[in-house]
Amino acid sequence: MCDLKTVATHLPITAVEFLNERCLLFGEGSWLKCSNFSDGSTTAMASKISVVYSLPNGCIIHRICIDEASKQSNCILLTLLGIRFWAAIRVSAEGQLIDVIGMDENFPLQCLDCYWLSSNCLVLSTCKFGIFLCDTSRKTAARFVASRQSYLEIPAPDDENCFLTSATFLRNESIIQNQDAPCRILLACGTMFSDLLLVGFESIHLEDYLYHCQPDAPAALSRSMKELLHLMGRLTGRHKGVIYSIDSNSDQSIILTASDDRSIVIWRRKNSIDPAAPSESDSPRLLTYEAQCQLYGHESRVWSVRLSPSSDLFYSAG
Repeated sequence: MCDLKTVATHLPITAVEFLNERCLLFGEGSWLKCSNFSDGSTTAMASKISVVYSLPNGCIIHRICIDEASKQSNCILLTLLGIRFWAAIRVSAEGQLIDVIGMDENFPLQCLDCYWLSSNCLVLSTCKFGIFLCDTSRKTAARFVASRQSYLEIPAPDDENCFLTSATFLRNESIIQNQDAPCRILLACGTMFSDLLLVGFESIHLEDYLYHCQPDAPAALSRSMKELLHLMGRLTGRHKGVIYSIDSNSDQSIILTASDDRSIVIWRRKNSIDPAAPSESDSPRLLTYEAQCQLYGHESRVWSVRLSPSSDLFYSAG
């Protein structure tokens, strides 16, 4: 039997993420809040809800991204994403605000996911297929404030320009057999056509292109911009609605997708890619997945799915 705890909030909760096993972060409108689970009683849990950070009015938090590398310290990097904004802050393991790194309240698109390539380079995935690189080293004050000159847009592969409804960076490199290969990051993108596209990043060249926009940058680069992104897989044929959420296990052998069609599909990988291996044709070598099963149980669209990192369980909300 489940022991359910409920807490009343003033506004709808639009994003949820575990900071650790004791702290749950959630977005309530423009507020980032933290709930501590150290006490089992509902009353005690409610009394320990605290406001971590308040965004400007009109900024609704749709996603909370935690930088995994920073979780080893007591200074954890969070990036808050939403429609036409992003904000980066650092918090303690208890969910207390340490400082604000920077933000952009006037970003032109909805941010779906992000990845910190380095301390000065933020990679953003948006509803427009492709990625944006942001140079956060350009500080005009104590914190970074973005301007249009801070960004470089890397376009999607040819003939793959479509509207995205979800995107998730898959950070584990074991999906690539050859560790000397340039593709180090995968981005899984859910499209409005019910497909899931897997795009590989040549991450070792991304910062070169970002800093090429600066006045003192070299005149030439070794690769064209369109060579940075590669379509590495297409999962299709199961969902009948748009894909709202994507998650995977640590080595990307399993990918989960949640959709408007009230279902969750579990995809299992059939192969890996060795980019150094000779190709028999000019067509790209693709990762192949097969649908292991399609699960129904929700009465309406499924907004989110998350696979537990410590077990074979997954959780869905809709």
